[in-house]
Amino acid sequence: MNKNISVIIDIFMVIATILSYRRLDGDPTYHMIVGVVCGLLFSFHFGINQKMHRAFCKAQKSKKLNGAAKWKHLIDVLLLVVWCVVFISGFLAIGYYVGAMENMKTFSRIHGISSRLGGVLILFHIVKHKNQILSYFK
Repeated sequence: MNKNISVIIDIFMVIATILSYRRLDGDPTYHMIVGVVCGLLFSFHFGINQKMHRAFCKAQKSKKLNGAAKWKHLIDVLLLVVWCVVFISGFLAIGYYVGAMENMKTFSRIHGISSRLGGVLILFHIVKHKNQILSYFK
């Protein structure tokens, strides 16, 4: 995939993530729209980097990864798991947000906790990939 497209998706992904943490007057519509956009961008990001993920998994199995690469891969896997929980719990919590199903409040809490954990993991992800990110601008 073209490096420019990857950079554009990464930038929009970060913007969408930041915007998804903002709520407007308790109305969930904005949050839901930005969350769906965020999920789509994360999916594109994962699809673009699928070769890298396969290579990491293959190297992990053959014990060829050094400590830094293992740490990077672990953060990537944790991000994938946590953001899957965020998106699934977000869709399940929609019933609670719109007032249709009071018993879905648990998913709302899971969504909030996992999204905060995902935000922290994104910071670790950015730090671990800083050299790659800086290479985009060279």
